[in-house]
Amino acid sequence: MTAAAPEAVRTQRGTVLVDLSLEITNGMPAHSFFPSPVWLPYTTHAESASAGLGEPGDPMTYAISYLATLEHVGTHVDAPAHIKDGGDPVDQVPLDRFTGKAICLDVRHVVVSNPGITWDASHWLADRGSRVHGVEGPSTDKAGTKEFPNHRVCRDRGMIHYEWLVNLEQLVGKGEFQFTGYPLKLKGGTGSPVRAVAEFAES
Repeated sequence: MTAAAPEAVRTQRGTVLVDLSLEITNGMPAHSFFPSPVWLPYTTHAESASAGLGEPGDPMTYAISYLATLEHVGTHVDAPAHIKDGGDPVDQVPLDRFTGKAICLDVRHVVVSNPGITWDASHWLADRGSRVHGVEGPSTDKAGTKEFPNHRVCRDRGMIHYEWLVNLEQLVGKGEFQFTGYPLKLKGGTGSPVRAVAEFAES
């Protein structure tokens, strides 16, 4: 589904950026509850040339694509409104909830597929002051579950979470890093696609 992991980007301030975001494509896989997104050309440069924009000898053309998607497709964040009636929509969640210090827990020696975050593990995170967490895969809960333990603990303990993060293997052993995953400002939104990025000091 995804291409080879991209190379980390080195910044002028001496840090390294790792893109944790899944590429959005037309008809890409989504959670079993949801339809896939539609991402298609709307107008091409060749088509827009007939509008006669610009000046003689220097025409102006443009291209536009059409995107139709649920908020919870690809790399995204769940707002409290997604799991709690009356919870804050994504545009009312304070911006500092979407960025902060983070660590990547490597549990590949324990599991070989997405087991979800259990009820006990979710409370363990909350008990230690975690405000936000994220996972690979389309849900923080085990595929096929009807109980949704992590979503229910997030609802009750005031945590938010990210789903379908990628390239996490590039963070293993790096220790603490800066995570950023700002949502779109969707009025009343129950979540949003994000461009999730990790930043850490270059070793």
